[in-house]
This record gives sequence, structure tokens and C-alpha cells, in this order.
Amino acid sequence: GQAPGACYAEDAKKTQREREGKAADRIFGLLPEKQGKEFRALWEEFEGQETAESKFARTMDNMQPIMLNAATDGKAWEEHDVHIEQILNRNRNTSKGSEAIWEYAKEEFLRPNLENGKIKK
Repeated sequence: GQAPGACYAEDAKKTQREREGKAADRIFGLLPEKQGKEFRALWEEFEGQETAESKFARTMDNMQPIMLNAATDGKAWEEHDVHIEQILNRNRNTSKGSEAIWEYAKEEFLRPNLENGKIKK
């Protein structure tokens, strides 16, 4: 069976794109029309993950939580019993934007926290 709440998480994933699109319409709609259209196009490019720039931006976006967790000595990873497989699965496309940055993150942020037990094996 599924863990409690798992079906809700799946339902949320199904509607996430729609909810994000509505939020983008609202937020970008606050800007002057030309600027709003430009920013919306950039957001769509980021979401599409087809250009080198959007892949790099996603890599950098994915680095933030890893760096924050490492900067706090793995506190959140430890508190939430995070396993390395969870981090690797969540970041399965991170290297597409920069293999060098992803390798650095694994070596400098993940490996030390695996070794000290903050991230579970």
C-alpha cells in the first residue's frame, strides 16, 4: 500500500502545472504588459527545460537547497531522515545544466554529509 497522504501528493502533482500557470498569470499580470509578457516567456522557457540557459538555471535552482542544507551541517537532512537516493532522484536532471557544478555538489556537499551520517545511505 501507499504511505498515508501519498495519493494526495499524486493529486497535487497532477494539478501543479495548472496551479503554477494561474499563479504566473496573476504575478506577471501585475507588471506592465510588455515586461509581464517577457517575464512569462522566460518562465515558460525555464519550465520547458529545452534550452542550455534554462537547464543551467534549473541546475542553479537545485543547488540552493543542497547548499543551504550543507551550510546548516545537514540539520534538515538529519531531522527528516533523508536518504541519498531521495536527493539523487530529485536531482536526476541537475547535471544537464552543468556537470561540473553537479559533481562539485556531490563531492563538497553530499559526500561529507553521507560520511557523517546526516544523509542516510
